[in-house]
Amino acid sequence: MLTHEIRSTLDRHTILKKTLIELGRTLGLEECVLWMPSSKGMILQLSHSLHNLIALGSSVPINLPIITEVFNSAEAIRIPHNCPLARVRTPVGSYVSPEVVAVRVPLLHLSNFEIDNGPDQSAKTYAVMIRV
Repeated sequence: MLTHEIRSTLDRHTILKKTLIELGRTLGLEECVLWMPSSKGMILQLSHSLHNLIALGSSVPINLPIITEVFNSAEAIRIPHNCPLARVRTPVGSYVSPEVVAVRVPLLHLSNFEIDNGPDQSAKTYAVMIRV
């Protein structure tokens, strides 16, 4: 069903939103967000969110050590719930912090999506997905 819905549109925003919805439903996620590199490659901007718990357009510097760690790993990495990428608040009365993982997501080459960030190519090829 998801494949049919994705094939019915070429709009990448629609495809990403549907993908987040299905990931959230399948994995029972509280939140799932996608941080995309800016056109200059100096920051990551929140571009898509499952539940909009973080304002779209929020940004974090791309040179944070946690982002470098995610870009350099082919596996999901557990990150602190209070990391700038997650910004997840522990529910009132809860003593358990939510589990948060980050995974790099390869970017498709788009002719109008050029990033000029010098010798570091990681921001040119990856976005970051956060799953809570």
